[in-house]
Amino acid sequence: MLPDDVPTVWFSFGCLAVLVLSLWTVPYGHYAFTDGELIAESGRTVAMSTKLPFTVMLLLLIGAFMLAEVARGLVHIPKAKIVLSVFGYYLHSF
Repeated sequence: MLPDDVPTVWFSFGCLAVLVLSLWTVPYGHYAFTDGELIAESGRTVAMSTKLPFTVMLLLLIGAFMLAEVARGLVHIPKAKIVLSVFGYYLHSF
């Protein structure tokens, strides 16, 4: 039985992590075109040029989320609203 409030963000991160993990473990096969011919190598995992960027993006996403949670706890909200409003006003004038 699930609790009343499911942590949606962490659930989403978990689903994405399972998908990225499958790139590293599941032998989807390696398919490519070379000189106009299809090369199909079944039984291999996806190329490193696909696995590594998706892994790095997932780690950056989780790291940025955790950093934002820490920053949210350190920032005084009313003062931040004033600073962002003034900054937005001047930025909007450009």
